[in-house]
Amino acid sequence: MPPEHVTLTASLMLGALGGAGLLFVIFCSWMTFFFLHPARPKRMVAEAYWRRVPELPKPERHAVRTPDGETLILNWFPRPEAGEHPVLVLAHGVTSYKEEMLHLADVAWRQGLAVCIFDFRGHGESSGRASTIGMDERHDLKTIIDWVREQPGVEAAEVGLLGHSMGAAAALNYLAEVDDETPYAILLAPFATLDRAVANRLRRFRMPVGPALSFMGRLARQRMQCDLFNNAPINVIGSIRNCHLCFIHGTADRGNHPQDSQDLYDQARVSRELHWIDGGGHHGLLYDAAVWSQVEKFLERRYRTADPEPAMAHAMSLPPTMTLSVPMS
Repeated sequence: MPPEHVTLTASLMLGALGGAGLLFVIFCSWMTFFFLHPARPKRMVAEAYWRRVPELPKPERHAVRTPDGETLILNWFPRPEAGEHPVLVLAHGVTSYKEEMLHLADVAWRQGLAVCIFDFRGHGESSGRASTIGMDERHDLKTIIDWVREQPGVEAAEVGLLGHSMGAAAALNYLAEVDDETPYAILLAPFATLDRAVANRLRRFRMPVGPALSFMGRLARQRMQCDLFNNAPINVIGSIRNCHLCFIHGTADRGNHPQDSQDLYDQARVSRELHWIDGGGHHGLLYDAAVWSQVEKFLERRYRTADPEPAMAHAMSLPPTMTLSVPMS
């Protein structure tokens, strides 16, 4: 091959490698920024969700302060009936906001519960420039639940939790490290470890998982001054002492793999149950009628029957066709 052809080939190869490296850096930087600094929804988008739940009454709007100075915005739906009532606090996922929890709030309301939905720090209408994807958010949960327990007409011993994705992970971190009074938590599509959850998403884009996780971890440490990949609910779930856990996970979840709920279920040391939503995805669980039905049945069992303990007749392991496809970081 003539020297000039060798030089041209080498230049093209170096150019291709340089372009791939640049795309790698841009993608990892974008993905890190996307999760740490969620986009705020336009109010007209968030408010459109209210038209889908016409039976819910107009809520009270409140702002509460966290110990580290963030302001959390919540919507509070107190019961109109006299007496004390149980409450369900709903926690949204990363890049989401409180209005996306309205369908599930409506399920709880129709079961006779008071309801609280709120925006985590860095999301929706709450203050904060960044999300820690379930770490500092456990303190947000404490702030909200402490506020709810102080409200008139609330049965303080019956303030339950429902969290989706990051909200479920934050709930597990909260229950393990902060609180031992919450009677139950309904956990929709939680992640067992944050690095596994990010790895799942990297594979969808055919990115090299190891190098991308390492690079994103460095970026996150620079921005947040902490190692977000230490966020691993599976490492703390064994510390939960008194709370009944209800896991609900879609079998087709490409974000947080169903194995995460199975692993969390296996590591828990409290009463628990696990339900699969056949063909259910990740974000779509919030709008899946099968999920609404599972939540409704759980609340009916707890508040409408003499025996609140769950019937454990459902499968306690992943379907055989799923056990061989677990994406691990």
